[in-house]
Amino acid sequence: TVEGYLEAIALIEALPEDHPLRSEISQRIQVWADRILDLAEQAFQDGHIQSAIDMARRIPHHTAAAQVVGERVDMWNQIWQEAEAIYAAAEAELVNLKFQEAFTQATRLLQVPTPHWKTVKYNEMIANIAAARDDLNALGEAKRLANQRTLDALKEAIETVRGIVNESPIHGEAQKVLGELGQILIEMAESALNRRDATAAMQMLAEIPSAANLGDDVADMRAIVEATQLSWQGSISGLEGAMTRLQSIDSSRPRYDLAQRLMGQWRNEVGGRAQ
Repeated sequence: TVEGYLEAIALIEALPEDHPLRSEISQRIQVWADRILDLAEQAFQDGHIQSAIDMARRIPHHTAAAQVVGERVDMWNQIWQEAEAIYAAAEAELVNLKFQEAFTQATRLLQVPTPHWKTVKYNEMIANIAAARDDLNALGEAKRLANQRTLDALKEAIETVRGIVNESPIHGEAQKVLGELGQILIEMAESALNRRDATAAMQMLAEIPSAANLGDDVADMRAIVEATQLSWQGSISGLEGAMTRLQSIDSSRPRYDLAQRLMGQWRNEVGGRAQ
């Protein structure tokens, strides 16, 4: 270990300069300094560049190994910076869903002279590309399911989209699709309400996840379903209760126009019954 070699060097350096074993002492110090540099090189090859630099800079300055530390560190930094640039270029292509271009950039990592970049990071990038392809296919499947316009199909589509992790380059598009699926469920709930099936409407609204960012839409639609149920009682008090329920939906809300249309309809019904 680095600590072991440094302690060993310190022990024999404490011996006097005129010690009869001075030549062997000096030889061992040089060997152990070389071993520290070898450990630093191995740390760099394993992907721990800062640890490698820290190890190398602890080599005693009067040793031959210390004379090449600056050059070695410069080489490590250059290799690392070039590898990071290649990896970043691959990531940029992947974010733009340019899979072939991302793969082309990734293959450049195979030329980096460290196992960390040409094996570990290369495999990591290839796995990311494959996962992004799978996520894109999953998104396509979710859209196909959504076209069926059934509650079960929409539930499956939502679960498929929610399976796309935050780290995926497809995640932004997935969130957009999740919002679209939520809007479809709201439209389906409205259609169910028009068929006088309030239970189905509520079931559809219950399946809209919070991640769809449609909280106001869902709250408004629930209020509309509840108000409509009151209007079905067939009495003036039911109609008045329905209108009162929708008064909470002001002009800033997404379902304001629908609420106003329904209240106008119920107001006319109340007037007609009174007449």
